[in-house]
Amino acid sequence: MKKVLLFSCMLCLSIPAPAQKKVFNFGIKGGLNHTWLSDNYASNTHRNSFHLGALIHLRLNDSWRLQPEVYFSAQGEQEENNNYLVFPVLLQYRFKQRFFVEAGPQLAALVNRHAKPFEIKSEDPYRDNNTNVFDVALAFGAGYKFTRHVSAYVRFNQGVTTIRASSLAKKDFNEVLQLGVNYLF
Repeated sequence: MKKVLLFSCMLCLSIPAPAQKKVFNFGIKGGLNHTWLSDNYASNTHRNSFHLGALIHLRLNDSWRLQPEVYFSAQGEQEENNNYLVFPVLLQYRFKQRFFVEAGPQLAALVNRHAKPFEIKSEDPYRDNNTNVFDVALAFGAGYKFTRHVSAYVRFNQGVTTIRASSLAKKDFNEVLQLGVNYLF
């Protein structure tokens, strides 16, 4: 009898029970950027660059997720390279558990800036070319979850604050198209 009871207990323990879904995951992300400044879309000075960082994926329920991120993003144009540390907070809606859309605000802090020198006339109203230290933007995107760990996304970030510190300077806004991959642990 003891052997039957022991065998029954071992059998019950070996049957996989439905696991509770994790509430949050840590992950890494990275991908390609295609960037430009809003006043120069047709100028062919777009910059192809990259972004790389980390994220926390919070499961709110079966359909909704909250995803705060931090990543380095190389932005700007060919003549003006602005590199940022970006902090978005995205709300994701998943449908059919594979496809998702996402949107949310983001704050970016300027890490470094490199502008190619150009000739400036003293009466040029744009000569005060100081770059703002912070950039605020709205992010919109969509993606597909391939496996439990891997998903791909496309995202557009529209700057809502001008990148220039002077009121006389051009009203340039960062615009970034991103294509990337997330890996959740």
